Amino acid sequence: MSSGEGAQDASHACDSRLAPSLTVLRHGLALCGEGAIVWPQCCGAIAAPSLGKECPLKKRTIGFHPCVGKKASGQSRPTSVVIRQPDGTHEAFELTEQQLLDFFTCGAVVAWRNAALADLPLPRPPHHLQWIEVEQEAYDGYEARDSARRDDERGQLFRIMQEGDEVTVLRAQVPERTVTLDPATDTVGVVNGGLGYQLMEVLLGRFPDMDFRVIGSTPLKELREAFDRLLPRAVQRKAEKVRAKATGEAPAEAEDDEEDGNDAPLTKSGAKDANAKFDAHRIAYALSDDTAAKHFMRCTLRHRDYASVTVAYHDLELARDARVAAEQQFRQAHRAEVRRLVQDPRVPYVTLASADEKDQRIEMLLATYQATLTISDASEQTIERKMQKLRRAHERIQNAAAFEEEMEANLERVLNALPEYTEFLPWLKEQVDPETGLFLGKYIGPRIFARWIVGFGAPLASRLQEPMRATDAERIAACKAALTEAIADIPRDGLPEQPAAGGGKTREWLLACERIAQEAGQSEQLAAVCTARDAYRKLVNAKKCAADRPLNRVIAFMGLHVRNGGKYAEVPKGLQFPRRRKGFTTNHNEKLMRQGAYQWMSGIIKRNDSYWKMRVYLPVKARIHASGTTKMKAHRTAFWRGATNGMRWVIRQWFAWERRRMGAAEAPNDIAHAA
Repeated sequence: MSSGEGAQDASHACDSRLAPSLTVLRHGLALCGEGAIVWPQCCGAIAAPSLGKECPLKKRTIGFHPCVGKKASGQSRPTSVVIRQPDGTHEAFELTEQQLLDFFTCGAVVAWRNAALADLPLPRPPHHLQWIEVEQEAYDGYEARDSARRDDERGQLFRIMQEGDEVTVLRAQVPERTVTLDPATDTVGVVNGGLGYQLMEVLLGRFPDMDFRVIGSTPLKELREAFDRLLPRAVQRKAEKVRAKATGEAPAEAEDDEEDGNDAPLTKSGAKDANAKFDAHRIAYALSDDTAAKHFMRCTLRHRDYASVTVAYHDLELARDARVAAEQQFRQAHRAEVRRLVQDPRVPYVTLASADEKDQRIEMLLATYQATLTISDASEQTIERKMQKLRRAHERIQNAAAFEEEMEANLERVLNALPEYTEFLPWLKEQVDPETGLFLGKYIGPRIFARWIVGFGAPLASRLQEPMRATDAERIAACKAALTEAIADIPRDGLPEQPAAGGGKTREWLLACERIAQEAGQSEQLAAVCTARDAYRKLVNAKKCAADRPLNRVIAFMGLHVRNGGKYAEVPKGLQFPRRRKGFTTNHNEKLMRQGAYQWMSGIIKRNDSYWKMRVYLPVKARIHASGTTKMKAHRTAFWRGATNGMRWVIRQWFAWERRRMGAAEAPNDIAHAA
């Protein structure tokens, strides 16, 4: 930023209130209507541009690499935006968060020019008029059409800033070129998660029919080398060189290094950042290729609702962390001061109000501290100064708690847009075990359910639509062939005719054949029928394993599975419950999914009206403890056994609800009425 940019007058000081932030990006777009763009605070209503006329091109693909914000060092990290034209050319831009908001609304400024007198009365956002420092000669040499109005025109186009003997001349500038998103024709691609969720939330909320696509970060990393082949040759060489440096591979031989410039050598960390910057190019060019575009998922309004829950949940977590930090800082300041006064011999009979200060409410701590200071012989001015400091800390805690309540209400609001929360969850929580009359899913609250929604990242229907594994298909085909061969070897003397397959008729026929052969005393015929029954049982088990594969994958993603040690990590063989080990990667979501199951089970074992405590937790705990195991180990084993069984039931019911919902649009309503 030049020195002139910081010297704007009060009429343009509102730009600082539009400081780039993710809140500006989301809430700024939320304020934008279909017919007008309403800028926050000081900005007025401005007619929205005709996007179709400004973008006459038939189809553009736009790739984003969102890294908006700043590093710990204060260095800016703008978002890389690559716009690929239908003719194969592209343009790359580095946009701040304010420019990103402009890109979706009124156009992001990518080039400036000196303002003319006719430009000043035109309506525009305040930050689309900037003042830059120029030489004194530009002010003195300004020529107007009418010499009589020369001074008046210069007063509008120039600003004179004087500090002591130093005089600074500022010149007004307006946008020369802007770039704008055309939601009617553009295809937008972004990496799923982070700012990708926020773009999904605001763009699909405003343009529901927009072609918005996402790709997971892991698939993108695996496909970077393939996507690089789609780039122009000059960009491809740079991307391959940086990718090799970031991954530690041997770099390819350079063909024309003079085009790469004389850039300073990158460290491995810097190479990773630079490699990620090329993701915007990769996404833009991959979306234009029919084969590569299949790796992207087309987002719908339902994905938008999931993204809204993700953003709201992370806002709630940040608010909670801020409130906890404020309370801890308050307690630490209080504890140190009281202990100092307790040890002061001039202050007799002063003790802490409780043995454990963590159990004290903040208001009690304030009263205790005020009484302690009153007993001491400190001056009234000192006491009042210290009390003012703690009152400010208390006000900070109250503000943090109020903001947390606001974010929790916001999470509840966005959850109400999900049919999973408004239809499936109420039905699930009312389910009762018919034998014991105990509740099954009663203790799933909004925070726990939001954890699972955020952890899945996409509706569970996407898990059901995953293609069948090749190993499962081969196993089913082999079992079918074995069953056909076994049935062909059965002597048909005295047996009924084989019915058409399907609907369990083959099983009933085999049972009837077994009964007839047994009554007739035909040992060879009975042995052949039993062989066919075993082959049929293997086929049923193979189909069941294939059908349960999505359920098992979800349970494994939640970290509630049991696996054989030594197969996936260097740990002793035998059944192992997954846990974090230093130096090893895990394939489950610890923070969201597993902790959500932990919170749910923690609420269950505190009460006796849940099926999972009375029928799973307590019997398993008693059996394991009776075998000589310690009480704590028995508790942990039974705890996670109950969580695993409970979540398998929840996910199975969730899958059944998704299947009914995909099969018929009225299925969720039927479930709600049946409850």
